[in-house]
Amino acid sequence: KNRKGEIIGNYNKEKWVQIKTGWGGNRYENEFYSPVKQVGTHIYRLAKYLKTYGIDNNICGIVYFRGAHSLNISGKEGCVPITANPRELKKYITSQDDALTSEQINTICNILKMA
Repeated sequence: KNRKGEIIGNYNKEKWVQIKTGWGGNRYENEFYSPVKQVGTHIYRLAKYLKTYGIDNNICGIVYFRGAHSLNISGKEGCVPITANPRELKKYITSQDDALTSEQINTICNILKMA
């Protein structure tokens, strides 16, 4: 997500808030749909689609806020982690145990190209 400023949200809520200070020093809020719920929907739909082609791999997701200077996320953390730290993003990606083979990656890419 390319959202700057302070991000306030709750894992269980549908709407989150971005608080940002404009060039003139005016502070404003912008409400947006929960990225955790958005990623969860993407994971569900992608997994369901790939299963129709016989691919039943575990799909993980993460929400990365590029440019956010503050994350204030409450509620019980679900299966989709959130970070604004690029090192944490890299660590999450490289720590996944169930890496795909080159053949699996090529198969998935070909399936997605047909979509």
